[in-house]
Amino acid sequence: MAIMINDELPRHRTLYADPDWLDDPIASELPDVDTENQPDFSSGIEAIGAASDLARFALTTLSQGNTESGRLCLFDVATGTWHWRELEQRRRFIGGGHEIAFSPDGSLVAVATSTDLKAVVWRTEDMTMAWSAGAAAAWGEDRLFTHISFSGDGRLVVAVSANPWEPEPERVPCERVVVADAGTGEIVFAENLPIHGSAGLDHSGKSLARLAADNQVVIHGLPSGEVLTRHRSGVPNARLLDYAPDGDAVAVAGDGAVEVIQPLAGSSYSFPIGGTCQAMNWSRNGLRVLATDDGHATVLDDDGRILWTREMEDAHFLLGAFTRDGRALVTLDPDTYEIVAWFLTPPQ
Repeated sequence: MAIMINDELPRHRTLYADPDWLDDPIASELPDVDTENQPDFSSGIEAIGAASDLARFALTTLSQGNTESGRLCLFDVATGTWHWRELEQRRRFIGGGHEIAFSPDGSLVAVATSTDLKAVVWRTEDMTMAWSAGAAAAWGEDRLFTHISFSGDGRLVVAVSANPWEPEPERVPCERVVVADAGTGEIVFAENLPIHGSAGLDHSGKSLARLAADNQVVIHGLPSGEVLTRHRSGVPNARLLDYAPDGDAVAVAGDGAVEVIQPLAGSSYSFPIGGTCQAMNWSRNGLRVLATDDGHATVLDDDGRILWTREMEDAHFLLGAFTRDGRALVTLDPDTYEIVAWFLTPPQ
């Protein structure tokens, strides 16, 4: 496989490698690791996320029939220790975690689930639960959640429901969109809204952007939910969006293109990507877009410049997520079960 990246930067750092796949585990430069509590990589990993300082990363595992619930598995890189928590309360062995988000300071990790917990936030320092949505009425009855993310200042989270096991619907469904205090779970906003894919909060959590019917990007004021503006995107199958750090623009991505929209100015520009957008992040280090096609995984910036690319078979199956500060892309290699941080800006 071939990898292209700015040669002036350190290329990558291996955060974890399954010892069973190392040619010589004793000679490895990685610290001794807690293999007893490591996840079963071969049984299925659903999502990945990492703190901006790369001190911790997290994975979610799928439920295993009627024997094991889906889990959040958090790894402390310095100590080589795994911590895991089940993602179900009633232990029906159904569902799992579909998206992981770390708070900007790394003190919290949030998971959107298709279980009875719906959304869960843990404190990373001691892996105690800060709160879970559970049966709270504001989260809707029998809803499954697939998206969760923090506001730029880390005070709020937004979560979006969807059915992860149904094919993409022809019409944009009404799903539950919930904005809550990140530390306590106190509800700020909760409505059933037509939405396709994700939603995002501006830096201070004063506005919410969502993808609606007819490829419209709708901006709501918070906590009122008042519609402030709309913009029709030209991106085919748009499904991901993120706010610029200053809140003046929203990036929208889908198949073959990314569009950067300035809603209040009514202007936008687009650039092409190869294949489909799998992940996106916009921080003060710039916009980062992970796109995959049949043979490549590529990271681009807000000018459409390639920051990193990798030739690989079945690139669509690459599991990757950006750190919140956009300095690194963290990936799970499906062949070697290595967790690798690929640096996109100089490490600080």
